[in-house]
Amino acid sequence: MNSMAASYEKSLLKSAVEQLSVGEGTGLVLLKVIYSNGHLNSSFTESFCEVELEPDTLFYFLSIFRRGALIIKNLYDSLAENVEQSSGEEQAVQKLLSFLDNFGAHGRHLASRKSRSEIEWTLQLCKHLFQELGSDEFIVDELSRDLGKVGSLEYRVCPCCQERLIGGVTNNTYIGHRKVWNGRLDVVLLGPDGNAVMPINVESSLEIKYGRQSTVGKAQTIAQSVVFSYFIKKVHPNLRNFLIPTITITKDEVLFTFYDPVEDMLIQSESMNLFDAASDMPEQLRIDTVVAVWLVLNYRLFGSGVCLDMIETGYKANFLAGKTEALNIYNNDLEFGVTIQSESLQSFACTNEGVYKRTVKGDK
Repeated sequence: MNSMAASYEKSLLKSAVEQLSVGEGTGLVLLKVIYSNGHLNSSFTESFCEVELEPDTLFYFLSIFRRGALIIKNLYDSLAENVEQSSGEEQAVQKLLSFLDNFGAHGRHLASRKSRSEIEWTLQLCKHLFQELGSDEFIVDELSRDLGKVGSLEYRVCPCCQERLIGGVTNNTYIGHRKVWNGRLDVVLLGPDGNAVMPINVESSLEIKYGRQSTVGKAQTIAQSVVFSYFIKKVHPNLRNFLIPTITITKDEVLFTFYDPVEDMLIQSESMNLFDAASDMPEQLRIDTVVAVWLVLNYRLFGSGVCLDMIETGYKANFLAGKTEALNIYNNDLEFGVTIQSESLQSFACTNEGVYKRTVKGDK
């Protein structure tokens, strides 16, 4: 099925594709790890990762979402190459069109962000951004700060619209291994079968600094991205590609980090504004950021992996180059949803092959 968008949605989608195709403001950079403590027992909050930026090339965002770009162009350009969509792609496209049909309302819901606590903002994002554009189910870290103040998610309503948070649970989001990088994720998005598909990192601010003296977007973001990507490769070895995304988001900006453990390529976006500062309406979302979030949330459908131009730069991440023992742990021994008694004791109760075993209450 080839769903054509209405006139307003067409203009929004065309604008988004134009912005995501120019590089500046929405571009992607390649990163090389100069040194990290990824071979040591380090929590995400204690991770260290010194990186350098590939200096010559800024890649456009859609270069790693070629399938998604074709499908979007089909929605607004009747002369574009016709693309036959799978059922999963059709469902994702309908979610995007539905979001655009209520574009202003979603912006107004999220615009109340400044008065929200961190956990309230996290729940707003899950309800009005991530569920609307991608995953129907999500896990919030059961140890999240202030979580006790909002109560169990099974009986909680969204702080801005007062609608029930269907599909959300609190549980253990630990991932990693006690001998290397490990820790808890703020939010884990789940696929239709309960598979963990993407981590979300909710921050108060972003630190975008390039050079040998600084990390990029905080070392924690890179550590979480690397660990989660290796874990996905372990439990889903037959994916078409292994360029796995992590979303880091504040109340104003979004940052995308991608790592491919097969190609050893570490990619990061420029920080993208969530709201349109040039608009007369302060609650107006940026359409290019919204479409970028949609593509990333549906990366298993629309992601095309590391592009040839990136590979031809030869600019590998060099993550743990030469540290064979640690790399073997990343490739074979990472766990998700385990309980850690202490950093000195072995983890236990690992879930089966990345499928999160959970009890969802309050569905009736």
